[in-house]
Amino acid sequence: MKKSLIFLLISLILIPTVQSIGITPSKVTMNFEPEYRGTLIFYGMNNRDHEIIMQPFIGGELEKYMKIENPEPVKVSPKGFAEFKVSVSLPSALTTPGIVKTYFGVSEIPIEDLGSGVIAAYTSVEAIIEIKVPYPGKYAEADLIVEDVGLGEYANFKINIANLGEQAISNAQGTIVIEESNTLVKELKTDSISLASKESSTIPIKIKTSDMEGGEYGVTAIIDYDGLKATDKEIWRVGYLFVNLTNYTKEFVVDKINRWDIYVQSRWNQPIESFYAEAKLIQDGNEIDISAKTPTISLGSWESTRLVAYWDTSGLALGNYDAKINFYYKDEVSENQVKIKITKPRNKFDLRIPLLQNISSQMLLLIIIAIIVILDLIWLIWISKKKKKNVKIKKV
Repeated sequence: MKKSLIFLLISLILIPTVQSIGITPSKVTMNFEPEYRGTLIFYGMNNRDHEIIMQPFIGGELEKYMKIENPEPVKVSPKGFAEFKVSVSLPSALTTPGIVKTYFGVSEIPIEDLGSGVIAAYTSVEAIIEIKVPYPGKYAEADLIVEDVGLGEYANFKINIANLGEQAISNAQGTIVIEESNTLVKELKTDSISLASKESSTIPIKIKTSDMEGGEYGVTAIIDYDGLKATDKEIWRVGYLFVNLTNYTKEFVVDKINRWDIYVQSRWNQPIESFYAEAKLIQDGNEIDISAKTPTISLGSWESTRLVAYWDTSGLALGNYDAKINFYYKDEVSENQVKIKITKPRNKFDLRIPLLQNISSQMLLLIIIAIIVILDLIWLIWISKKKKKNVKIKKV
């Protein structure tokens, strides 16, 4: 029991970052046809450098209508693949409309004595089989796709419309509503189209941004079809050359070298090369150079990140200060007026644990798991000793 718990902990730490097996296609979508008969083909892929055994399986809402033609485990060579066929025999009707999902998957079966000496986690992968069951009458769904662009550029939007009803749609027209903070900015109409049952279509829309301002917008697509409506919403970003200060360290300790965290977000739809930040104190209206400068980085489009600078507070008085954090990029300088505070060192009996602030969530999770396993081990050992003690007492 103790060994198994230790192996469990080690396996959690040594879980591979790349899956040892794969499956293709990862998704199959079909329209429901009464009494449909057909065959689906999937390929299980061995990503390992040695031979493995692969076991196919199937599950989900419609598994009773599907059968694996070759359900036996199969050996797969290193970096090789195995073909699996799934026979589909649908009934004359399905009562649940919408997308019904079934899963075809493969599992790696352990082969003993591989000689590697490494404890690995054997995996399973699944592909989704989607069957679209039509709704009674007329029913459509809309899928809005937006394109983030720079200010002054044209954006290409798309509205994908799917008729998932049993009846045809004679007239469907789209409306694009663009808002900023619940204030209407633009509204555009699309051409009208018709859709047969189970038919899908895409309506393209071109959006002009030269008469807009940069920023984030809420976009709603409304499809009016034969007296009914379908909607979808997305966030759309119009980029402009600007980097926003989102947060920063506001409190520092006197007479020591302090770390200054500066959090930024790019509002530009292209990378910004050679970006850095520099902080300065302001006293009596004058800037004081404190040599608080971050390294130079490349800031990705729309990227949010943290920059770090260090500065020495020796000789400064306790209290509140005005400060300035300047951003330098593409021959531009943007200034951010901020307020900071210089305080006394923390009391040595402070119960806060600053070391935990630098531990990643994954590492913290592993520490918690390790603590739980250790506590379980202690409990099991105590129970085992207690049972042995009870047995000895009974024999006497």
